[in-house]
Amino acid sequence: MRTVKPRINLEVIGRVDDSVVSHVLKVLRDFYERLEPDIIPEMVDVQVFARRNIMLGFLSSALEGVEAVYPFDEAYTAMHEAWSGIPKIYVCAEDFERLPRNVFNAALQHEAAHSVLHGSPEYYVINIPASLVTEFRRRGFTDEEVSHLAYLGASALKDLEASKLLERLGYVEDQVAFILHNLKMEASDLAAWAAASLNSKMSLIYLVHMLKALAASTPLLKSKHGEELANKRRRACSHLNSKHTQILQSLEEALEKAEGDFNEKMVSLLRAVLSSF
Repeated sequence: MRTVKPRINLEVIGRVDDSVVSHVLKVLRDFYERLEPDIIPEMVDVQVFARRNIMLGFLSSALEGVEAVYPFDEAYTAMHEAWSGIPKIYVCAEDFERLPRNVFNAALQHEAAHSVLHGSPEYYVINIPASLVTEFRRRGFTDEEVSHLAYLGASALKDLEASKLLERLGYVEDQVAFILHNLKMEASDLAAWAAASLNSKMSLIYLVHMLKALAASTPLLKSKHGEELANKRRRACSHLNSKHTQILQSLEEALEKAEGDFNEKMVSLLRAVLSSF
């Protein structure tokens, strides 16, 4: 008899309806059942929070002292980390209520994919060669700015890899809905670009942020939804001028062509980022 993997250690924080918890478990179990047995993690921790502000506060507290400048993004629907060596997925009942069901499901599937592909600490610490850090400094970047670029680049790479896995497993419809939802440009995004575009360093950081936003869509551009996704991507980037659009396209190409293990891919991407400056 085959051992059922992974063992899901579920914790509910706050008053969460049983139907929400059951739905979360159903989505996750469906995902893990589609995988080849040899890549399923042994164990996954899942925490379901009643309220989003409690989830974000918990994450901030739990990750104090972790050697990462940007350990998570508050804009994410669900979140994954593996600092303890055990993949952990965080999700909130408020998002279950406010989001279309397919978008909520896709967010969970996306984090579950990270638990398979990026379920250990080495995916959250980028070892940047000292010579490359020195070159960034020589070009005027602070160490914090280099860390921010590394975080954004690593997020883009992980999202690209997660999306490739999800596409292979047949999660195209939900993932397309999720990506279309995430590519909506808000007034705050346009304001951020208006400020960043006045400074070449800030412009580059913004473009790597855009790379992160676009990365998950790349594997699905050849699906039957490719034209819809391509149009959405163009609208999301329509505030950029031709120069910055070309830089972003070159970074996408560098991300897709990066080879080696995860850290080697990241170093290759960071070299491309610096070359575009």
